[in-house]
Amino acid sequence: MRTLLLLRHAKSPHPSGVADHDRPILPEAGRRVARLARELAGVGVVPDLVLCSDAVRALATARLYAAAVKAPEPLARPRLYAPGGPEEIIEEIQGCGTAGEVVLVVGHNPGLEETGNLLTLRPVLGPMEAGALALFMAPIDSWADLRPGRAGLRGSWSSR
Repeated sequence: MRTLLLLRHAKSPHPSGVADHDRPILPEAGRRVARLARELAGVGVVPDLVLCSDAVRALATARLYAAAVKAPEPLARPRLYAPGGPEEIIEEIQGCGTAGEVVLVVGHNPGLEETGNLLTLRPVLGPMEAGALALFMAPIDSWADLRPGRAGLRGSWSSR
């Protein structure tokens, strides 16, 4: 059984003159993500592999989450930013093979919610707000076996 966490990046402002890729996160939003990470760690859910979009806000979110629970340094994956659709997200996860029993993916919407809905083959996730997290379980031996319909939603959280 493998555990997949899909986390939308923490809330980010839209500063004038800053490219979308380079947007930072708000400090309070980062603290909320770290609090959420510690809450899940308290029930034994700690990622042993962290993948994230290479956008500044996603990297910052992934690093805060990882630091809060002593998870490994996030691995930036440009395909999780652009185009960042469910096909690319699932392929990045499949590429993990047997590495990581608990994988955290930090990215963007609508790609993350579409991925969750595709993995369950039903609309289990609505619009994910910034900092929202969904936990899925998949009865697979390797991430390479992850396919649509092979995971079930076990919970979702807001970082508010």
